[in-house]
Amino acid sequence: MIFLSVLPLLKDSAMTLLLQTPSNIKYEVLERILKLENVLSYSDEHFWNLSSSMIVGSIHIQISNNGDEQRVTSQVQAILKEAQIQNLTVQVEKQVFFNHLTGLNSALGQLATSQNFFNR
Repeated sequence: MIFLSVLPLLKDSAMTLLLQTPSNIKYEVLERILKLENVLSYSDEHFWNLSSSMIVGSIHIQISNNGDEQRVTSQVQAILKEAQIQNLTVQVEKQVFFNHLTGLNSALGQLATSQNFFNR
């Protein structure tokens, strides 16, 4: 009987030790970010439990050339904070910048093609 009452604690402890974030939070947040105006895609999204009560994260957001970086950053931070994700790092890149990097680095170009950036 005691074992059954300890299971939730063991699960929470294991998730913290493994630095995992509940997948439903991650996918819900990413779906909301993709729906923002001028957001084309995201990459390098990392969210993890720093402790049992603190989720931290970082993400790169690719936006259209006419998008406002500050506005998108604020909107993304608001979405992440609503999901109780703290200590955020949000990097916003315009499409023209990403295209420039792609031209400079063929490996990045292959990555962009393989992950279908800007076509989500």
